[in-house]
Amino acid sequence: FSLLYSPEATQGARDILKFASAYSVYLLLAADRPDLKTLRRLLMGITLGAVIPITVGLGQLVFGGAEVNEFQGWTRIQSVFVDPNTYGFYLVTVLAAAWALRDQVSGRTRLWLDAISLAAFASVFLTLSRNAVAALGLLVIVIGFRQKRFLILAAIMTVAVLLASPQVFSRGTQIVTDQSSRAGGEGRRGEGAERSSLTGRVYIWGNAIDLWRERPLQGVGFGATGFTV
Repeated sequence: FSLLYSPEATQGARDILKFASAYSVYLLLAADRPDLKTLRRLLMGITLGAVIPITVGLGQLVFGGAEVNEFQGWTRIQSVFVDPNTYGFYLVTVLAAAWALRDQVSGRTRLWLDAISLAAFASVFLTLSRNAVAALGLLVIVIGFRQKRFLILAAIMTVAVLLASPQVFSRGTQIVTDQSSRAGGEGRRGEGAERSSLTGRVYIWGNAIDLWRERPLQGVGFGATGFTV
């Protein structure tokens, strides 16, 4: 039910609930040593629960309405989460649950599961969250060690998403093509420098390292925030 919440309340609080609820239940069940049937029902609930946020997210892609900044005129879908990055990580956990469940079901149930998985896989890329895509890549590699066919399927799906959504490729190569990254050499504050989120973070990290070198033991405290940004 937490997946029905909108992102209007306290930032982050509801997202934590959305992540924690189902997997906290899983930990409780695992501690109680349940049978496979009980775990299967839980994984099915996690996977089916993703239908709502995935539908909302794809609706944002088609009709707009996402509350977080766009990228080069394209909507970064965030669904019912407060940020596309959080939504992307949620989708990766859903894919993990779906893959664990796939060999336990058959027939129409498996077809539904595959449809949800395909939508979740594509939606990870459409969040334009590089961190979430990296997490998805790690999941693919881990599963791929045991299921080689999964690597092939993931590669085909990735190419299909890139061909259908060129903004995904642009987002991934932004750190290379963003000319504003040159402004990082202007020293602290870099006034007037227009940076992307990624190059901006690299810029802040560099300033933070400079501050640490100045006072490696005592530190700078909360005053470091003003210097780094």
